[in-house]
Formats: sequence, C-alpha cells, structure tokens
Amino acid sequence: MAWLTESGLVTGVISGRVSKGTDARLRLLKVKHIYQHRLDKADVLAEIIAAEGVSKDDVVYVGDDIPDLAVMSRVGLAVAPANARPEVKAAAHYVTKATGETARSASSSRSSCAARESGTRSSPNTVN
Repeated sequence: MAWLTESGLVTGVISGRVSKGTDARLRLLKVKHIYQHRLDKADVLAEIIAAEGVSKDDVVYVGDDIPDLAVMSRVGLAVAPANARPEVKAAAHYVTKATGETARSASSSRSSCAARESGTRSSPNTVN
C-alpha cells in the first residue's frame, strides 16, 4: 500500500478487529486512515470522504465479508477477493482472481479504501 500513497492516492483501512501488529504494519505501509474495532464501516467511510474532500465515486474499496456490503454500495469501485462471501462478490464491481492469503496480502487488510487526491477518477469498470 505504500506505493499507492507514493503514487498520490490516499489509503485507509477499516477493520472490525484490533491488532497492534496490524497497526504497526499499516503505519509502515504509510496508510493514512487506520480504523480498527469498527463495524460501522459506512460511517467511517463517510468520515474519510469528508476529511479528504473527495466524492464517493473517487473511492475504491476492497471487502470480503457481510459488514463490507454497506460500504461497497457507496463507492465508485467495489472489489472483492475470490474467496469473499458470495453476497460480497455479487455486490462487487470487480472480483480478483487471488484467493486466501494472497488476496489479503494484496489489500493488506480485510477491507481497505483508497481515493485519488487529484479528484480524477476512472469508471467503475476500469482498474488502474
């Protein structure tokens, strides 16, 4: 995720779990918005969007479980790993080919979001 930040994207992670190790790793990866022990993911997303001054259409969100559904319908590009719950994959604009730990490593969390600082966006069917 560090390369996303270095490329001008704002990154964030919203997790229902709490882990000091995860927090340390996300800080090392230069993630700007780190929210743990939060199941109100849609509220957190709204906070991030307001703080960054971006549109929901500028947000990419990766999620794999039922609590992610509330967020996936509120972003421009919703992504699910191949091992996500069927309901989540059905709600996603894009489902990755990666499964298991590979998919989690790619997103660095069970759910994450990124928004362009420039305010430009790709269509939901385009992955940059």
